[in-house]
Amino acid sequence: MRGKRFVTAGAAPAPDNGRLLDEAIAAGKFPASRRAHYAAMLDRDPARTRALIAVMAAVPEAGLSPAAAGRPEGAGPEGYPAHWLGATLRQPRAVITHGHD
Repeated sequence: MRGKRFVTAGAAPAPDNGRLLDEAIAAGKFPASRRAHYAAMLDRDPARTRALIAVMAAVPEAGLSPAAAGRPEGAGPEGYPAHWLGATLRQPRAVITHGHD
């Protein structure tokens, strides 16, 4: 069967995969909740997964920044901070109804 990879039942993972995952979590590269995801990736494609983990940057301990978590701090109703918008765009806009009240 083309494109399918078969793994022998009960095959043990590479002995240093666990250590690699522990070190990546300790370094803040991904949270412990994503360990199983990266373990599965290591099983499927060890070389590429190791390369990916090697180049990952640490995530801030508090998690996502306010911008990545949804709405930037100080954002207006459009979701952008007011200082990003020019004076014209900061003005309230008229609502056009096209005759459908």
